[in-house]
Amino acid sequence: MTAIPGTNVIAPVVPFDTTDQYPSHLAAYGQGGYRSVATTADRDAIPALRREAGMLVMTFSDGKFWRLGVDLAAWSEISLAGPQGIPGVAGAKGDTGERGPAGPAGEAGAQGIQGIPGVAGATGATGSPGPAGSNASATTSASALVEGTLPDARLSSSVILSSALAQSQQQSTSVVDAFDRRLVNTTQNLTSGAIYWSFFTAAWTATVTQISMASGGSASALTLARMGLYTADASGNATLVARTASDTTLFTSPALFTRSFATAGGYPDSYTLNAGSRYAVAMMLVSGGNPGVMRGAACPADIAPLNPRVQGVRTGNSDLVTSQGSAQFNGTIGVALWARLS
Repeated sequence: MTAIPGTNVIAPVVPFDTTDQYPSHLAAYGQGGYRSVATTADRDAIPALRREAGMLVMTFSDGKFWRLGVDLAAWSEISLAGPQGIPGVAGAKGDTGERGPAGPAGEAGAQGIQGIPGVAGATGATGSPGPAGSNASATTSASALVEGTLPDARLSSSVILSSALAQSQQQSTSVVDAFDRRLVNTTQNLTSGAIYWSFFTAAWTATVTQISMASGGSASALTLARMGLYTADASGNATLVARTASDTTLFTSPALFTRSFATAGGYPDSYTLNAGSRYAVAMMLVSGGNPGVMRGAACPADIAPLNPRVQGVRTGNSDLVTSQGSAQFNGTIGVALWARLS
């Protein structure tokens, strides 16, 4: 039998009686194990003689958990988020599984729910490394997820990603259409001096530099023609944030016309559309002859103004307005004009 160096005791350290509420020891003065401190500075100040490889420390200032490396100096942040019990128990198993021979996939992680964070996971039976970590992470409640919390590779293949949504609408995530171009089914005769808005919500984030719209006729005698991008709200209040230069060759034949943003007037030559935000594409022309025809989707004027607004028209203008109030729409139109931002 080998003697153990230190202060030897012949019985457990316990309080005086069952009504005694004083603790039997303080975690801060022990070696290794689990403890909590106020800040990372307090964590780093734990004396060398009280450190043990694999010990866990929680810092209250940021709510994070840290594990001490075998060098007794480097701390690694770990995730202890778990489905129930002490926060992060199942997650602790997952992290251990990724680093070495831990318990069988999923089994040791389940045991961790009942114990001190990470203890059951660290002491599981032999098994293949890694899979337990993936299984534990997969138990995170979907209601707790927000955009950006997990990489696409960690999500289930049944989750619809922006790239898949774009493909289903015959787009890519580098372009944003006001609506699916397969819905284009009619044309709209234009009025000189009228501004036509098509409202939409960006389904993904994209930085764009140009606008495309489709003409279904031949405009003539143009003195001004341009397209613009507006930020908007559900009611149709809109603010101009980018526009193309006036170009009297626009919409002079049945074709797709694409023009880049122009910086004249202090506007940018690129603009970032944010997923979930509301926007509108607008166009107008001034003509002394035939104002032309544009392609779009039928949208009766009596239901188009319902929130969120689909389209709108404002007559009697000499150029695109810098802002538009929902009460300033004064024309009627039965078509939402199609447009692409790219």
